[in-house]
Amino acid sequence: MANIYLQVDFKTGNIFQFSKTAQEGYESHINTKGTESWRKFFKKGLYAKLKGVSVRDTDFGKEISIYTENKSGDNVYLNFPLFDQKKNLASYAESFITVLPSLKLGEVYRFFPYNIKGENDKYANTGVSVVRADLESESVIEGAAKPTRLTYSYTSKEGVAVVGDIPADIWEEDFDGSRTKNSKAKNKFLYDTLMKHCTQSNSTTAPSQAPAAQAQAPAPKAEAPKATATEEAAHDDLPF
Repeated sequence: MANIYLQVDFKTGNIFQFSKTAQEGYESHINTKGTESWRKFFKKGLYAKLKGVSVRDTDFGKEISIYTENKSGDNVYLNFPLFDQKKNLASYAESFITVLPSLKLGEVYRFFPYNIKGENDKYANTGVSVVRADLESESVIEGAAKPTRLTYSYTSKEGVAVVGDIPADIWEEDFDGSRTKNSKAKNKFLYDTLMKHCTQSNSTTAPSQAPAAQAQAPAPKAEAPKATATEEAAHDDLPF
């Protein structure tokens, strides 16, 4: 039984295992500082039994750590940053928290981070897909009900306020007339939801397995308010 630590490449959504040395099945990766490391990718996602969720302090900031067990009996920890550089919830973390309350310990899931940007899309759609799976065959269970997600509050194009589980972002006018997004209420609600459903202490301290350039998710650019229920629930309409 081994302990396996996995990270998520922010730009692609691919899960990878990090190594400082070349190994069979690993690909060379050179970061922005020119440092070479090696990565073993899990492009089909992680198929594993959920054992727990925690928030841990690392050398590069707080991370969500999803503790699982794969079909070989190894302890597998899927880790990704909790906050971006502006101290908002990072996109992968936010997406996972919205589904966390409906997940059950001991159940098998496929965890599939994604980063999808269509040809005409201004912004990428990033998040974590979580669906029921069979561990032995490492396949999704066709027809199984998807874990439910918390819903977002938003204002429609017609100006109608739609109330969901999660508080809406508030767009405020700055001194120069520009608009600034205030996500404090949303962040607090989701952070409290995460801490409520953590199964281990949030004071765990451990060195990150990821290279420094990968450990902190970049802050997303400010975007216009999302206007439709379709946009707000885009992660539920993925083809996987």
